[in-house]
Amino acid sequence: MMHRVSKAALLYLLAASRNIAGVVAEEESKEGGAGVTKAQGPPPFFLQDASDSMCLGGEEFKRCSIDTLFFVVGSPGNYQIHKRPIDEADDDEDGLCIAKKSCNEKDIDKIQEVKIAKCTHCGAKNWNILGDAETGYVLTEGDGKTCLVREPGTIRAMTAPCDSETAPYTPLQLQ
Repeated sequence: MMHRVSKAALLYLLAASRNIAGVVAEEESKEGGAGVTKAQGPPPFFLQDASDSMCLGGEEFKRCSIDTLFFVVGSPGNYQIHKRPIDEADDDEDGLCIAKKSCNEKDIDKIQEVKIAKCTHCGAKNWNILGDAETGYVLTEGDGKTCLVREPGTIRAMTAPCDSETAPYTPLQLQ
């Protein structure tokens, strides 16, 4: 499904993103009886393509399951979108995050693959979630210049300029 994005629509999404600030929360709870404090962390969510209900799983879209859950850390415009570890053995000290492949300024206008990388990677640090539940959300990186897209006709997750006509952004639902 192809979507054309006007600059007015992007500005609307940017303004709406200011309402997303409540997405990040840190909570602690007491585990029953033992008196051990365990951090639960921010709530996990699916990033789901409404066109076919497939979820972002990192480099590609696939059936929604425990391995397609994400959570955010940071503030709007500076989010890291962490892949939720399936179990504690998978819990990397730095964490794994959605990242654009290249941080080189000359690549900003190119369509690139999305990857899962350490959250310390330069392409994992400046994400934003713009939109609302009615129109869908778009993941942007680098001050809204780069958007997460689903390569048309495939399951591949890519990044592209947000105003690209050949690779329009993919509106997602947060589930």
